[in-house]
Amino acid sequence: MWVLYAVLGAIAKALTSFIRKKIATTNNAIYVFISFNIVALIVTILALLLPSESISSVRYAPVSLILSGLVQIVAIRANMFAFKHEELSYITPMFALTPLYAVLIGYFTLGETPSVVAFIGILAIVFGVYTVTNSNGVGLKETAKHVLSNKGARAGMLVPLTYAVSAIFNKDALNQGVTPFASLIIIAAVMGTGHIYVLFNSTKEVISTLKNNKLIKLIALASITGVMSVGFASLALNDAFASYTLSIRRLDVLITVFIGWKFLDESNFVRRIIGAIIMTVGVALVSFGGR
Repeated sequence: MWVLYAVLGAIAKALTSFIRKKIATTNNAIYVFISFNIVALIVTILALLLPSESISSVRYAPVSLILSGLVQIVAIRANMFAFKHEELSYITPMFALTPLYAVLIGYFTLGETPSVVAFIGILAIVFGVYTVTNSNGVGLKETAKHVLSNKGARAGMLVPLTYAVSAIFNKDALNQGVTPFASLIIIAAVMGTGHIYVLFNSTKEVISTLKNNKLIKLIALASITGVMSVGFASLALNDAFASYTLSIRRLDVLITVFIGWKFLDESNFVRRIIGAIIMTVGVALVSFGGR
């Protein structure tokens, strides 16, 4: 079942990325604050419908969950910054580096050792990222220089690292007996309260944003798909290695490249879709090479 959960998480994540790209011109801190307070409302309502034992499992690993939420704050802020300065189909493939980071971190912190087939799949994902970011068909050196000189690309490179670290903390909590839903509640709460300063520093902008019905609808929709993405990810993490579930979630790359071309009129579709297909093959290898 973990593969199904991870795939559903990928679909929800692709939709979330598309919506975030549409609203990336707004103040990132305000977006995150409003979004995760909507998330907090959603998970609170759901929490009332669940047995109390499910929520009380938080006591097993509160520190890991809080750290996961704090790292997620960095991830989503970097995510929005990257979308603001670069095309969706250019930035999203960089997120596929998450499995590489997760394997390295998981190996040293959780003792997770991927199989040979899974490792080959992860290498394929990395090569796919290179294909996508090498938009002009230049060499590795020129591609690296472009990525390092592009502030949107630099933020995009930071996102997968933070996702990997957050997933490792989340996986540690699940290993200690925390339920996936309890994990979602705490992470959402940390991310929401982590931006409470927005109320004091940008009160007028918050009010202005709340009056923008179209923007609020987009933020609410992104919040719902975001909850679905994180929720499915937690369910997948509960039954598989972090590196494997994160790799499957990278199917969102294939979906977002198509969305960027079809709905945002983005460039270099052929090269980017080839890179996305290579990454999809890598995802399949990771899936079938799992434990």
